Amino acid sequence: MSHQVEWKAGTWVVDPPAHVAIRLKRVFGQLATGRTAPFVLKDTDEVARDLRWFLDRFPLSMSPKDRTQLEQAAGRHVERQGAVERILAAKHKPTAFKLAIQPREYQRRAAELLLAAGGLLLADDVGIGKTCSAIATFCDARTLPALVVTLAHLPRQWDQEIAKFAPGLRVHIIRSGKPYDLTRAKQWTRPLSMAVELPDVLVINYHKLATWSDVLKGLVRSVVFDEVQELRHSTTERYKAASAIAQAAHFRMGLSATPIYNYGEEIHSVLSVLCPGALGSH
Repeated sequence: MSHQVEWKAGTWVVDPPAHVAIRLKRVFGQLATGRTAPFVLKDTDEVARDLRWFLDRFPLSMSPKDRTQLEQAAGRHVERQGAVERILAAKHKPTAFKLAIQPREYQRRAAELLLAAGGLLLADDVGIGKTCSAIATFCDARTLPALVVTLAHLPRQWDQEIAKFAPGLRVHIIRSGKPYDLTRAKQWTRPLSMAVELPDVLVINYHKLATWSDVLKGLVRSVVFDEVQELRHSTTERYKAASAIAQAAHFRMGLSATPIYNYGEEIHSVLSVLCPGALGSH
């Protein structure tokens, strides 16, 4: 390779001298201890920020184009972390959302966190308004069209909750496991208020997700996974579909009072969908 640090297909490839490689593996715990250079790091904003810090201590060669990309990704992480810290500060007053019923302060704070961070696991207790927090995020045009993935018996309940808090949103429940043209179906649960082809919110259950994956991937800008513990097993077809759809979306939110059941490793599967790379490799 022409440079010691290169960006390749969504990864950072680092080929340092032996003495630097030892330090690199200490900083990036996701690298296997017995592995030798070149090392491959997944390209996330957090990794970029850590890599930028590492290169200040141990300068390695890289192209100007790759350096610019690294600086931009690291900068995004700094901005996002600052925004999250401001939202979590005790003195912060959450923004009011344009909803028929104004959410409570902690519900608005959760919605702000999702919009600032891009990925969020909301594990509030049962009955204190996780659904409301998710609906509040739909007030931001950047999240639309949105997808809600839920259990088989809950799509209608989601439609009712959206109608209560955000009656202006257009909702479509996907009831068939066989994909169809969403721009032509016009099977909205409420009439269209303006001439658009897609609804604001699509609601689907986990059982139908695998067959709809190719249609929904890249179509929706945000995804809400209700009862996100359904994604605790990374080998299932629903998980693979959820991961593909989520990776192409700008915002990913998981809701559950019990995000994992019996095994600690399940949280890796869940967070890998919501916040890719947050916990490193399995």
